[in-house]
Amino acid sequence: MTYRANLVNPPGQDFAQVTATLTSLDPFNIRVVPGQGIVTNATSPVDFSKLQRTFKTTPAGPIADAGPNQTVPAGSTVTLDGGGSKNLGGIGNPTYNWAFTSRPPGTATRLFFTTSAIPFFVADVPGVYTLQLTVGNGVTTSAASVAITAVPPS
Repeated sequence: MTYRANLVNPPGQDFAQVTATLTSLDPFNIRVVPGQGIVTNATSPVDFSKLQRTFKTTPAGPIADAGPNQTVPAGSTVTLDGGGSKNLGGIGNPTYNWAFTSRPPGTATRLFFTTSAIPFFVADVPGVYTLQLTVGNGVTTSAASVAITAVPPS
């Protein structure tokens, strides 16, 4: 016989991982093969009240969302938006950290409010500015990138 169980996250809780362990409360008559969850039984049928199930959960981490790629005229102020990021596990308060991973040659721009969900910078020369957003919750982090293409002004 095969028995299956479906696990459902409680409302408001998302888990990255759930590990189930099955143990016998009557090891002389019901044996569980370690690491496999296979039950062997000296008597039939299996008395499920003599089996114990334990679950170890790992909360889901944050999911970074750096927003959509943008095309802007050179010289424009670019506002980034990481507000679509999520802290699925609900652990801690989300933290934001933005950084340039590449910039066009000759730029002197600076990124302002790097630890907020919505920083900005001036795309001072034409080219592609690539930025990475890292969102953390004190336990795990997630990263996402966004590309801003600055074109010569018309």
